[in-house]
Amino acid sequence: MNNILLPDHDSLALQLKTWQTVHPELAGMMASGTPAHAAISQAGWKMLKLNNPREAVKLFQAATALNPGDAASWLNLGNAFEKAGNLAEAAKSLGQCLALDSKNPTAWVLLGMVQARQGDKTTGETSYRNALAADPGCLAAWQCLGLSKQEQKQLPEAIECFKQCAALDPKNPAAPALLGRLSFETGKVEDASAYYREASAMDPANPAHHRMTARMDRLTQIIHGADPETVANAGAGNPDPAPVQEQLEDAFHYFNGFGYRDAALRTGEAFLRLHPGHAVMSYHMAALKGDGNVTQSPEAYLVETFGNFADRFDAQLVELLDYDVPRKMVKAIQEFAAKQTYDRVLDAGCGTGLCGKALRPVCKHLTGVDISRQMLEQASLKKVYDQLVCGEIVSQMNHHPDEYDLITAADVLIYLGDLEKVFKAAAHSLKSQGVFAFSIEASDQPGFKLLSSGRFAHHPSYVLEKSMPAFEKLACLPITVRKEAHQPLAGFILVLQKS
Repeated sequence: MNNILLPDHDSLALQLKTWQTVHPELAGMMASGTPAHAAISQAGWKMLKLNNPREAVKLFQAATALNPGDAASWLNLGNAFEKAGNLAEAAKSLGQCLALDSKNPTAWVLLGMVQARQGDKTTGETSYRNALAADPGCLAAWQCLGLSKQEQKQLPEAIECFKQCAALDPKNPAAPALLGRLSFETGKVEDASAYYREASAMDPANPAHHRMTARMDRLTQIIHGADPETVANAGAGNPDPAPVQEQLEDAFHYFNGFGYRDAALRTGEAFLRLHPGHAVMSYHMAALKGDGNVTQSPEAYLVETFGNFADRFDAQLVELLDYDVPRKMVKAIQEFAAKQTYDRVLDAGCGTGLCGKALRPVCKHLTGVDISRQMLEQASLKKVYDQLVCGEIVSQMNHHPDEYDLITAADVLIYLGDLEKVFKAAAHSLKSQGVFAFSIEASDQPGFKLLSSGRFAHHPSYVLEKSMPAFEKLACLPITVRKEAHQPLAGFILVLQKS
């Protein structure tokens, strides 16, 4: 029985006498001829409804001991263990249920939920699929599989699952509302509009559905050629009270992120008519137009962008975009550089300190430099730096000759096109045999190019060429930098050593 503890005959007899006193209904059912295991199971369900899963576990253990060949008894016991938080025993009980009845979709779904709670989402998804193999119309299995895919940011797969939910439960507005959200998050605006409209029809009292329907309709109008400012003005009142400039800015970034280039250009131009010379939008428009004269991101753009973004930077980058460059970089340094620890380290463009956390175990003294005071405030909260400096990284390196054993720049050179100055400054600031480790976004073209995101992509051969003769290559490793519009963004980690 998978070593599941069940009461023996003597213990069971004593429990039955006690329970018939504590649970009068149990005594009545047994007196009327209801089999003991069935009566005890009903008492167990009553305890679950009263939110007393520990007592339910004892009752279901007794019922299962009386009828160990009954799959339903094991299912009840697994359910009670899960409610009581004993996931290991829940999994064992559900496994025993499925050994007796391998086609039980309810048991497979509950087992999948237990496995997911234990941290094994892959096995949990296998259990949900086993439930669907047993019953393709199992709504709970489609819901659980969809939520698992959504949590893992596999949004196209999640959408397909929730489409099945909508088909199986066509009067429930939850599925179309969720499909609207996921369609919006994957850049399918017109699909999102249709889904939100469906949710609004089912649940007309829900203002959120109406707001999102109106928002999707406005985005759709702009995509099809409507004047962005006119559309935003029409939406400035109910059901969406957002100011016109805020609507235009949000729409621009959405269009730009999902490749609606024409809509993004017209929206950005409308925004700049209202805010001429706006640093962030002006730069984004230059990037979107592919201005070849731009060789680095303007300081005013970086200061404003990251200052506004500082308090939600970590959550956005790590939790939503699967960013893990700092850990990968430190691992590459440890693998390819000669030293395992460093006396003095500079985290160039340290931001909120994500790289600092990864670096701290491998260095004695850690300095972070960044041009955004708000980002540095967030970095200080992590308490991993010995010194934090508000300033520009090239200037910091030029003012500290022969000082550092290691310089890192995680997702920093992506704001510099021409890398000649940064390599010269890094060589000036590093001690003999010092290490310079950094990440880049990958370009399939020679040299570097300004992307519509406002960042620069570099070809590794260009980077290595510009680094010589000051540096020699220790490693050039292909990585996934993060997700971009839910797609993996290719890049490299380079580890160089001062010649």
